[in-house]
Amino acid sequence: MEVARPSAALLAGWRALLDAEETAQAERLRLEADRHGYIAAHALTRRLLEAVGGMAASSWQFHTTESGKPEIARPGTGLHFSHAHTAGLVVSAAANFAVGIDAESRARRPLDPGVAAAILAPGELALLEAAVPEARHETFLRLWTLREAYGKATGQGLLYPREDFWFGLDPAHLHLESGDAAQWQVFDWSTERHVLALVAQHPRNEQIVLERRSLAPEEL
Repeated sequence: MEVARPSAALLAGWRALLDAEETAQAERLRLEADRHGYIAAHALTRRLLEAVGGMAASSWQFHTTESGKPEIARPGTGLHFSHAHTAGLVVSAAANFAVGIDAESRARRPLDPGVAAAILAPGELALLEAAVPEARHETFLRLWTLREAYGKATGQGLLYPREDFWFGLDPAHLHLESGDAAQWQVFDWSTERHVLALVAQHPRNEQIVLERRSLAPEEL
């Protein structure tokens, strides 16, 4: 959902869905765009959980694990969720298995090669270096969003050792140094202005069907 410039009325409606902790966190964000993105992402997640979990959007409660992963506090739902916001876009995902989603703007400034080397695994760096110059920024964004999505799904974030996993492209796929990569399914796609990735784990190696829906801000 694109939310570059929400009206005051829309923003108030989204904010009304948040709990006191979320509202306080939003107010701590200095930049207006970051506040609006945070509010919209959390409101979108609550609406999604309402749709799949059968409980009012404002009723959901969350807690954060020691590693920083947000989870549903209500026991027994079996639901997992993830969300992200960047440069006027908010995205959210929910499933009854581990899931992580991320998005980046194509307008993001290209990273210094030294920074990319500190972020990407060796195999990913090889893909980046092999890309033609005009495709390198897009290649980096795809790899970055995939890594972020996987970190969210596992709950390890970017603290997860970078050499323990890496992604291939076209089609996007996951390699694991140890563990069953077949349990993980990888999706990446793009819009005119953004690059997106979703990584999900099905412990029974069953095929995951990704259902995508785009909303206008007034639909939230």
